[in-house]
Order: sequence, then C-alpha cells, then structure tokens
Amino acid sequence: MSPSHPTRARAYGLRIATPQGEVWHRHASLTSLAEDISLRLYRSTHRLDHSVDIGLWVPFTLLDAKGTLLTWIRRTPYQANHNHFGTTKRIRIEWQSYEAFDRNGRSLQLSHLLNLVDLPELLRERKAKRIVHGERGHGPILNIHKSRGGNGWFRGIQTAHEIRQNALVLPSAGEVPTRSARNSNNLPTRWSEFSRSSQRSWKEQTKKNKQWDR
Repeated sequence: MSPSHPTRARAYGLRIATPQGEVWHRHASLTSLAEDISLRLYRSTHRLDHSVDIGLWVPFTLLDAKGTLLTWIRRTPYQANHNHFGTTKRIRIEWQSYEAFDRNGRSLQLSHLLNLVDLPELLRERKAKRIVHGERGHGPILNIHKSRGGNGWFRGIQTAHEIRQNALVLPSAGEVPTRSARNSNNLPTRWSEFSRSSQRSWKEQTKKNKQWDR
C-alpha cells in the first residue's frame, strides 16, 4: 500500500457531511488523519483551541456526547427583503460535521485525534516550507514588477467576486435575488472583449463621454 494512495479497505477514513451531501477522505496513517482534521478546523474557525464562542458571524464547533461527531456551525445574518417599511433580517445556518474511522471502520474519538497534533508547530512547519522569493527586507525582488497601464488591447474585467456573491443567494429560502442587470448571466467576464482606450486620461475611459452635456 502506497502512503500517498491508500486502499479503501486498509485506510483511515474521514467523513465530512454538509447540506449538499457527504465526502470521504482516505489517509494511510493516523497522524495524517489527525493533521487533516486539525487543519480543516483551523481554516474554518481560525482558532487554535477550538473553543465554543456562540455568536453571529462567529464560527464554533460542537462535540456530541460520544465524542465521535464534531460539527462546525456558523450563523450568518442576511437581508431577506427590503421595502418602504424597512428591511427584514434572517439568519442562515451553515454547518459541516466530521467523523473519523479507523482501518476496521470503527469510530474514533476526535478529541484524542486533535491532541495528537501540535497545531502551532504544524502551522510553522507548513509556513517554512513555502517558497520564498528573494530575501525578506533586503530590497526589491528581481525580475518582478507591477504592470501599469494594462497589457494588450482588451481590458481585464474583474467581476468574479460579484458572480460568487450572486451564487450564494437562495431564492427558495426567500432571499431576494439581484437585479437583472447585475445577474451572473449578464455580467461580463475576462473572456469578454472590451477594447482598451489608448488615452491615459480617466475622462476618456468612462462609460459615457460628456455626461454634463445634455
């Protein structure tokens, strides 16, 4: 059995359940499984101790009575409706559950797995393995510069973040979708060919020239 490609029958399993379904991850060793769970919880909560601090926008974790099921929860408020009387606020609950299994398919205690990993030391090791270009604090990096003025004859449209935000809206849950002009299907992307003006003045590159002239 290869350490990087363990077989399904002889591997430690990690089951991650979400509202969209469940995903399985296989690990060749118990240490690899513990590190994977610790890093996933850290990326979700950005905490080293996984303490419980319940509040809006604050992700927290809960452990069941048996200690084999850990749930990551976050309560996010959003604006559901807006009219002349005011706005309606609702709370969206996001969650993920983690379960670990040994090679025989038996559930593992997640608290014991988290104690096997020194998370601060693991984060320092992963940070040290990153490729560092040049020497820090000793002048600029060679052959790296910021491109000014744009390249080519077409502009790069940056609407990826807005398209992702539109995809988070759930009309089935009563959320108000964005207006048609800002719909994801109508927004341009970097593949849309918008010609770049040769003028460097911002006045020549606005949506409408001479807006003051009626």
